[in-house]
Amino acid sequence: MVACPAPRQLNRSLSSFEMKAIVKFIFLLILFFGITFGISAQSVLYETYSDGGKRAFERGNITESEKLLKTALKEAENLNDLELIADGSVNLGKVYQHQKKYDEAEKLYLRAIEIQEQLDGKDNLSVAYSLNNLGLLYSEQKKYDKSEETLRRALTIREKKLEPTDTNIAVTLVNLGKLYSDQDKLTEAESLYDRAFKIFVLAGDENLEGIFVCIDNLALIYEKTKNYKKAEPLYRFAIAVLEKFNGRNDATLIPYLEDYAALLRKLKRNAEAVKVEARVKRLRQLNR
Repeated sequence: MVACPAPRQLNRSLSSFEMKAIVKFIFLLILFFGITFGISAQSVLYETYSDGGKRAFERGNITESEKLLKTALKEAENLNDLELIADGSVNLGKVYQHQKKYDEAEKLYLRAIEIQEQLDGKDNLSVAYSLNNLGLLYSEQKKYDKSEETLRRALTIREKKLEPTDTNIAVTLVNLGKLYSDQDKLTEAESLYDRAFKIFVLAGDENLEGIFVCIDNLALIYEKTKNYKKAEPLYRFAIAVLEKFNGRNDATLIPYLEDYAALLRKLKRNAEAVKVEARVKRLRQLNR
């Protein structure tokens, strides 16, 4: 993938004691200013716990994330705020899915979907977001029929509500593509990945990760089906993008150049393959 500077992060997570101290401080501020600004103390507590839980998840501190997101959901339930309950259910569901606590995750996703349908209707984008997560959950469990049905419904909503080039549509297309690839339904998977790839490319540079996910998966399909001529423009495109953003001597080029050289060998274009292989050798020396 395209190498980007890593975001700066704290060297450590906040301890439970520090988090409680922060929450108490915020709570006192809200009590003091709440009447003036009309702010709900519990809604701010929800956001505090929720944001803390999501940041902990991103850092890989899953135990702390679960604890904070459970507390956030409890705050939402105390408020009886259905929108926050749905949001908190999805956030906690992601943690359980990561922990492979599939039953707990499924219950939370279904709860969120039921609330979102009640609040916004069955064809709302919030419903599509939760359906997408639920579809991935089923896919992880190899419940392919359930996964396909759920992801197809998410896709239908997004296609109805969004512009054809919206990257949220592409995300669901990729998820469906992976579902079909896992079942060796390669023709269906190719069509979905190809459509997603075109959407990501049209969306521009900010979607490079999506572009390379599609390239990698399409290349794998073409390798399996021995459709090498279709794979060549993908590798050339990937190499050109990496050169543009990372420079011609960056190590991220090596795996794509290696795959391209192997492809050229299969196409009996050995002279070209030798040149690419020589470049790989130079890059390995430069990036020791």
